This record gives sequence, C-alpha cells and structure tokens, in this order.
Amino acid sequence: MTLWSVNKNGHGEIDETILDFTAGEDYILDQKLIQYDIKVNKIHCLKLVEVGIISKEENEKINKVLDEISVKASSGDFLINKEQEDVHTAVEEYVTEKLGEIGKKMHTGKSRNDQVLADVLLYSKESLNEIKILVAKLKKKMQNFASDNQNIKMPGYTHMQKAMPYSVSSWILSFYEMLKDDGKALAYALDVIDVNHLGSGAGFGISLFDEQINQKYGKILEFSKSFQNALYCQNSRGKYESLVLFSLNQVMLTLNKLATDLMLFTTQEFGYFSLPDNYCTGSSIMPQKKNYDILELLRGKTHLFSSHLIKILTVYCNNISGYNRDMQLSKKILFDGIDEAISCIKIMIKIIQNLGINKDKLNEAMTEELLATEKTFDLVKNGTSFREAYFKVKNELGSTFSNS
Repeated sequence: MTLWSVNKNGHGEIDETILDFTAGEDYILDQKLIQYDIKVNKIHCLKLVEVGIISKEENEKINKVLDEISVKASSGDFLINKEQEDVHTAVEEYVTEKLGEIGKKMHTGKSRNDQVLADVLLYSKESLNEIKILVAKLKKKMQNFASDNQNIKMPGYTHMQKAMPYSVSSWILSFYEMLKDDGKALAYALDVIDVNHLGSGAGFGISLFDEQINQKYGKILEFSKSFQNALYCQNSRGKYESLVLFSLNQVMLTLNKLATDLMLFTTQEFGYFSLPDNYCTGSSIMPQKKNYDILELLRGKTHLFSSHLIKILTVYCNNISGYNRDMQLSKKILFDGIDEAISCIKIMIKIIQNLGINKDKLNEAMTEELLATEKTFDLVKNGTSFREAYFKVKNELGSTFSNS
C-alpha cells in the first residue's frame, strides 16, 4: 500500500479500475521529470530548513537519498509504479522508506499542484533552450549552403508557375530569415514560463512561506521571477503548455514549407536538388524508385504537431479557477510535442548538410520567360508606359500571362 493510495481517499487501496483511469500514463510520462523533481525537492527542503520544519542534519540526509535516486534514475533503475501515480509520490516514498519520519516531513508546505508546475516548467525551459541551440545550428547549415551556392540561379515561382529569376542562396536564406522570427517566439515563450510557482500550493498560497522566501528560493531554482498571486499559478496551467507548443509550431511551419519545396524540387521533373541514397527509400515493387519519405514525414508531422496545440487549448478551456484534474492530460501532449519538434529539427539539419544540387538542371530551368518582368521594366525606363510595355513583352513571348 503506497502512501498516496491511502491518503487519496483516507480509507485504503483505490479500486483498480479507478486507479487505471485516473493514473493514466502519468507514472510512465513522469520518468522524464525525475531529475527535475529531485531538484525541486532539494530547494523545497531548504525552505523547510529556513522556517524550522526540518533541521540542517535532516536536510543533509534527505539530500543524500535524493542523490541516490538521481543516480538510479540516470541508469534507468528508478521506476515509478502505477500505484504511486506520479514522480512526486515515488520520490517521497523512496525517501520515507530510507529515512522514516524524516521523509514524512518532505511534503510539508507543498502540493502536487505547485510541484508538478515547477517540474514541468523546468523541463520546458531546458527543452526550449535545447531547441534554440538546434535552430541556431540549422541556421548555420543554411548559411553554409547559401555560401557554397552563391552564384547559382534558380526560377522563382508564384501560383506554382515560373515567375522571375531567383537564386539558390536567396531561396535557402528565406528560411533562415523565417527561423530568425521563430527564435523570437521561442524567446517569448521562455520569458513567460520563467516563473517560480513553488510555494503556491494547491493554488491558494502556503502560510509557511512569505513572498521573500518564495522569491529567494525561486532564484536558486533558476527562475528569474516568482509568482505574485497563488491562484494565477494554477490558472496558467494549459496556457503555459500551449505557449510552448505555439512557439514550436512556428518552427514546425518553417520546416514544413522547406520540406514541401524540397519534395517538389527533388522530383524527376525538376531535379534541382537531391539527397544521398542512404537518406531515401525504395519501392517494394518498382526497382527504379528513390523515395524522399523523410521529407514527406516532415511535412506530415507538422500537421500532427498542430493537433497537439489544439488539444492543449481544448483541454484548458471551460475549467473554473484553480486546479482541475483535466490538466493532467496536458502532460503527454506537451512531452510528445517537444519530442517531435526536436526530432524534426535534427532531421532537417542532416538534410541541409547533405543536400546535393544539380547545376545543369537549374541552368536548364532558367528559361526566357523568367526575364519578362525585367524586359518590361527596361521598356518603362526608356519612356514606355508600364501597361503598354507589359502587353508588348507578353505578345513577343507568345505566352499567356496572368493579370496579377
């Protein structure tokens, strides 16, 4: 019988069917949060020392056991079981089994609600910082690709038809500029979630800790600011997760457009670019096929990623103020979204690093009609009205142009 299963209803073991439903996948998902939960517990115990709930000697013993959990977790030997439901209970029970009464003091002055917020925000901050580094690496690969292919022309397209001359370097650098904007979204999300909620309890504050203590230990926990209103903390659950996913969705949209371009430009009809054979797949029936599945999956994962964002928003809506168990469902959505974004950015880095270019195909594609607009402007510079010049060039080329 776990501590939490007794405390949950005050009578004993929970019905197995109810436990399956309420625990969900949290006990599996929380494996990602173990190291963060250890960090949060260490900081919380320092707060308990300051207000006289535990002694320095007791804190040292707790820290020693928490370090033991950290080592076991790093090697995959610390597992959360379904009856414990989450990382918080698993850690507390382990410490209590080792230290008895001392371990039972750990949860004083905190709720699973403010604890999970602190854990998830620390995880989100670290993930976003990792993604910022990956985006910077991708941007660098784009710059290198542009530099290596500086003077190579390629057609520019509107309505998926040839429009005006462009260049390979300008094409790839357009995505570089998009990623610069995406970086601003990541930075904004990081700024908003960089707030300590430990000490807010279940959403109504903890009388043991004053504002100064919360701010002091929030900074030790590496948050730049602390909450001013305890209820705000729980009311922000869902908003934080959606903001993280929204910022990542901007990156995914950039990857989607780049992957879509590459899918078109690697077809046999275009053949502007190519990837090594070991990046592509074949067909089970057609021996000649070289399939760019990697690009198709990148496109598709963007749509799946957008669904994560919608899921978070729908879970969050129509909950009254304070903690609602609905928000437990946001954890898997957030974790899956972050994992997918990291995976996709890493793949795109490899794609740009290994992208081949077919100069002959690009040169063949630079056909005369791409110069139509420039010819029109040349006539205008010599005194012809734009509309007269427009139709003169159109008739000379013998092509049908859009009026746009």
